[in-house]
Amino acid sequence: MQRIDWLVLSLAVVLVSIALFWFSAAEPASGRMEPYVRAGWGGFVDEDRDCQSTRQEVLIRDSHVPVLWRDEQKCEVAWGRWVDPYSGVVTNDPLAVDVDHVLALKEIHEAGGWRWEKARRVRAANWMFNLLAVSAKENRAKGARGLHEWLPPRQEFHCRYVEVRATVRFVLRLPPSSVPEADVARRVLDSCVPVLPVSAKVTETNTPPAFVGP
Repeated sequence: MQRIDWLVLSLAVVLVSIALFWFSAAEPASGRMEPYVRAGWGGFVDEDRDCQSTRQEVLIRDSHVPVLWRDEQKCEVAWGRWVDPYSGVVTNDPLAVDVDHVLALKEIHEAGGWRWEKARRVRAANWMFNLLAVSAKENRAKGARGLHEWLPPRQEFHCRYVEVRATVRFVLRLPPSSVPEADVARRVLDSCVPVLPVSAKVTETNTPPAFVGP
């Protein structure tokens, strides 16, 4: 699977995303928001029926070396080399790796995803653009906290982290979560240095590979 190491997303996408943070109006509610339940978004699925779930696909994509397998069918990863983009911690054990939703499912749920049918929720939960292989420790620390509550300890990743979250909101047409979060997003992105944009159009079904490490 081809890996693309990119510093920032298209400047146009970033500008539109910031505009969404500030100016998008929330979709009128139809009924009362149901409480977030992780099971309501399904688990990691094997969408292409190659015996590898989305978790395994992310482990393969984000490993810095070719992975080793637990079985001859190559369904489950047994070994690789993962650099946590949040902290820089390196591990070879997939059991020490969590697959994190950069924009947490709880955030998506509360921003309007609670209105979606189950099939769309499952697609969103398995959208690889919004998934990263990270350390279990940092995933627990992050949880479903917004930008004003948590940023990766590794400052070099702040730009990419904010841009992925903004792009997910843009593609999923979610309203901004809060003014404090928008303030943090703008401050972080003001410090980012634009480079040549990724040419691929980011959609729910066609996305470039996410960042895989330094």
